Amino acid sequence: MEVQSKGTAQAAAAPATHEVGVPARNPRGRLLMAGAAVLLALATGWATGWWWSAYSPKAHGQAAYRTWRLGSLVVNVARTDGRRYLKTTIEFAMAPGQSEKLLEELRPRLTDTSLGVLANASLTELLDAEQRDSLKERLRDRLNAELKGPVLVRAFFTEFIVQ
Repeated sequence: MEVQSKGTAQAAAAPATHEVGVPARNPRGRLLMAGAAVLLALATGWATGWWWSAYSPKAHGQAAYRTWRLGSLVVNVARTDGRRYLKTTIEFAMAPGQSEKLLEELRPRLTDTSLGVLANASLTELLDAEQRDSLKERLRDRLNAELKGPVLVRAFFTEFIVQ
């Protein structure tokens, strides 16, 4: 039978110590971090799903529109003596149930009408965002007049350069 001193028995029963300055690892901390990461992922997924459902066109009673591309146009800006020009590419959202066939048949006429509307726009109208939205509406309305009905719902400038 071996006799141990009191200090030796306590040292043997104590857990291993770490180096000075290195914190001991806490398994509960890792578990909390993993749980927080899972909750964050779930919250992000829920928020994304809510946002898509709340702001999708169908959520507001709108159908998802098909688009028709008129193409790229270049015009001189009105009242600049030919020193400034606009280069833009225009696409239109079509009303549900409309066919691209009519638009393709009338493409030359629709291009000419669009050039006329854009060539009459002033530099201020082209550079100001609110006036540019008004220009889109005027463009849509003039083309719908050519099409003899509300075929086009909205205009989009997918390229817009004023030089």
